[in-house]
Amino acid sequence: MSGFRQIKLSKLVFFLANLAFYLVVAFVVLLQAQGYRFDWQAKSFEATSSLILSFQPESAQVWLDGVLKGAGPLTLHKLRAGLHAVTVTAPNYHVWQKTVYLTAGMVASLDDIILVPQDIPHKLVMEGLKNIKTNPRSKYGFVKDGEQWLLVDLGDEEMKPRQFSKVPIKELEELSWSPLGSRVLLKGKDAAGQTHLQLISLVSLQSTVLPELRFWRQLSWLGENSFLGLDDGAVYLYDLATKKQKQLADKVEQFAWANAQLYLLNKEGLWRRNLTNARLQAVDKPSFAISELIAQADWLVLASPKSEQKLILAASGEQWQLAAEKFLVRNATELFLADQGEILRLDQGKKQPEFLTRFSKPIQGLALLPTGMLAVLAGDNVYLLNPKHGDSYFVATCQEQLNFWQNLLYCQQGEKLYRLEL
Repeated sequence: MSGFRQIKLSKLVFFLANLAFYLVVAFVVLLQAQGYRFDWQAKSFEATSSLILSFQPESAQVWLDGVLKGAGPLTLHKLRAGLHAVTVTAPNYHVWQKTVYLTAGMVASLDDIILVPQDIPHKLVMEGLKNIKTNPRSKYGFVKDGEQWLLVDLGDEEMKPRQFSKVPIKELEELSWSPLGSRVLLKGKDAAGQTHLQLISLVSLQSTVLPELRFWRQLSWLGENSFLGLDDGAVYLYDLATKKQKQLADKVEQFAWANAQLYLLNKEGLWRRNLTNARLQAVDKPSFAISELIAQADWLVLASPKSEQKLILAASGEQWQLAAEKFLVRNATELFLADQGEILRLDQGKKQPEFLTRFSKPIQGLALLPTGMLAVLAGDNVYLLNPKHGDSYFVATCQEQLNFWQNLLYCQQGEKLYRLEL
């Protein structure tokens, strides 16, 4: 009987041992399925992380810690917590690299990665050029070819300049594009030194001289059919449909139109009013001399000659006082600043800007491309900067200013104009 009992006991022990083994295996499999991994050094389970990547071009390859993970948008699972080196490569593109820190159980994302071509072809489109002015809202720009300003179609392969008026303009003073880019106001002097203000339709390519408004300055559009101007300290509204002007304010040094409000700057401070109510509301009394009042989207910038600036978000009244040389609005809540070679980003609700990157030369210009990339003119060099990740790449050499239409960059080098497709 004792032998029989030993056999039954042995079977029971074997059964329990197998049950315990399978329970442990099931527990481990369950933990792994939930994103945990076993740390052999710590001899314990830890939660793993996931990393989601999206980029352009989608055919690019992703490397994680030197190991190829595949091409196209990827989601990498079961990654250990800690630092990881992410590399994105594609033939004939600059290598994109970033180190990310993942915490246990974290799902992180690296999106909007944009690879920049290593060699962007330069196409010569014009010679004998003196100057060029463009606006992202319109495919038509203006070039000074010889002694006068001419109209040019930026989308035309040959880019042949054409005369836009019976009154040739030799010296350009102001250019103001309408919000949709269908019209432009051009103010300048002819060869005899006479000042003219012209309204140019970029649909019919016809111009109309407005002699009664030739001394207006700070030209600013309200829509496609009306605009504002400053003349002898007074702000006027001109309606193209009725061809009538209306005085809105006097004793004004500068004005700006933002968030459907007219902002007026005089010796007593900054004021605002709407078009239907003449009552002025006090906005601010700057503590420093103002050289320029700039409106971009819902932002107001009060600029001083010493790069001391005050920023006001017109929609909410929030204010920031910062040092900056250049400004560029991305949207209603985000603003890019350039100061002493640094690119900063200021978001609504934050009192301090975020540092993006630094350039060794002074920043001459900023422009935003349809891809979301930021073009930076530092010295005579143009760089493409991804504002989401802070990586930047040299693409071209340009003089004085950035000129864009869609994804086309126009670079002036001496009296030659080159076009680059970015």
